[in-house]
Amino acid sequence: MPTVRPNSFRFYLWAFWHYSWGAIHNYRHTIPRLFRRVWRTTAYSVVINDEARQRLRERVLNAGLDREQLYEAICYLKGTTRFLLMADRVVQGDESVVEAHLYDQLYGALGLSKESQSKVLEFGCGHGRNLFWLKENHPELSLFGADISPVSIDLCRELSKLLDLDVQFDNLSDHTLPFSDDFFDVVFTNQCIEQCPSTYKQIIQEILRVTKKSVVFLEPMNELHGYSVRGLLNRVHAGQNNYAQGVYSYLKSVATVRTAHRLRWAANPAWESCLVIVDKRDVP
Repeated sequence: MPTVRPNSFRFYLWAFWHYSWGAIHNYRHTIPRLFRRVWRTTAYSVVINDEARQRLRERVLNAGLDREQLYEAICYLKGTTRFLLMADRVVQGDESVVEAHLYDQLYGALGLSKESQSKVLEFGCGHGRNLFWLKENHPELSLFGADISPVSIDLCRELSKLLDLDVQFDNLSDHTLPFSDDFFDVVFTNQCIEQCPSTYKQIIQEILRVTKKSVVFLEPMNELHGYSVRGLLNRVHAGQNNYAQGVYSYLKSVATVRTAHRLRWAANPAWESCLVIVDKRDVP
């Protein structure tokens, strides 16, 4: 395991600057929020994520990596040192430690067995790292990824061939999934709903439509963070970035919540995901 060291004091100094004086200069986030304009549209999120995918593609595909090195670079982000949250402690270290733990949390939350051969969908799959990890470690699963960004889907398909991992990727159109009702055994999202403040209700309804029973959300949800120092930082972060809020309350109104708690591990201590598992309600 890479070396980590407690570093909460420096983190809180950084957070104070970043969310106060630093925010004043970041007018792109602050000014629209003051006037209550929903500036984080789907198109905006796609552009930002496309830029990140292009940088990732240039970095890993032009590096001459063998298959194992490419898998490590895509799934674990090794070599990225930053402030981390590990078991509720703020530390500084390699992000791959947190990623490895969160993958285990994800698989456990899906509730699948080695013999299940289940069909699993990730809504908002990004560059596919969650699905590649699942296929590498649980090849019995039939895995699907969907994303609204054609750039992301093209990168996913290219990486799928290079890694020799059989995962199907589909492009979304207006958040509509190209699958029939109850097509999947389970659906999950990972920091995707957060980026859809004006459309998350539509997305959740579509996800519930295509799952047979349950959905796993690995998403920051302010209602579950409370009002500790880090809880307040999560609320400030969500406000400044105009991320979706009220998601947990909406989930309780349209599905049966089975599990809901903070993960206590995060690649950013000021933006910690929660694990929420919901079951689809039977329609009379």
